[in-house]
Amino acid sequence: MRIVIAGAGKLGYHLTKMLSEEKHIVSTIEINQNRCEKLALEVNSLIICGNATKLKDLEDAEIEYADVLIAATGKDEENLLICQMAKLNFNISRTIARINNPKNERVFRELGIEYTVSSTKIIASLIEEETLIKGLRTLLTLDKGEVSLIEYIVDENSIVSGHKIKDLVLPAECNIAYILRKGKVIIPRGDVNLETGDHVISVVSHSHKKQLQKLFAERVNLISKFNGGANEKKSV
Repeated sequence: MRIVIAGAGKLGYHLTKMLSEEKHIVSTIEINQNRCEKLALEVNSLIICGNATKLKDLEDAEIEYADVLIAATGKDEENLLICQMAKLNFNISRTIARINNPKNERVFRELGIEYTVSSTKIIASLIEEETLIKGLRTLLTLDKGEVSLIEYIVDENSIVSGHKIKDLVLPAECNIAYILRKGKVIIPRGDVNLETGDHVISVVSHSHKKQLQKLFAERVNLISKFNGGANEKKSV
């Protein structure tokens, strides 16, 4: 794959090295002379000392042959301009932009930049994952983070333990994909009881993720809505 990278700061530098090592054809544009010289000594790829907001420098980086452009400078306005120039002047369909201010993400999307990467948002997500309840974790994110594959390990004090799937009040945009029980896959039909130790794999939208967390995090409580109050339990 042919890739043009705009900016050789920490992100652009490591991207250039990694993608070059993976045998992609990489061209990198960087305005700082020292960074260019350092990178040129470390990678076997085309390094252009120039400004990626200028058409001539993009042409020197052979952007017309590129499959992907990655705008990785430290300024959001430059990354937006570079991506738009790549689309309008060189018909590059796939562009990826680094975003430093998460508030700018919507603007980038509205202006046709399909893929954006916000380091602030990524770090916040990692912190969120580390502070989740024990046993609940994200296995995979899809559709640019809008959908997640979640794993929850049922423990003996969880409100869902011992209850049928059909009795669970799941979020609107959530489905249990399968249950892993003692090494065996259980198809999540409505009459299946969840048991202590079950690994429950669910697909949930980002907007309903916290609701799913709340359901699984809830400890043993009143279950009357499930069984008409016959087996009421007190919180522990």
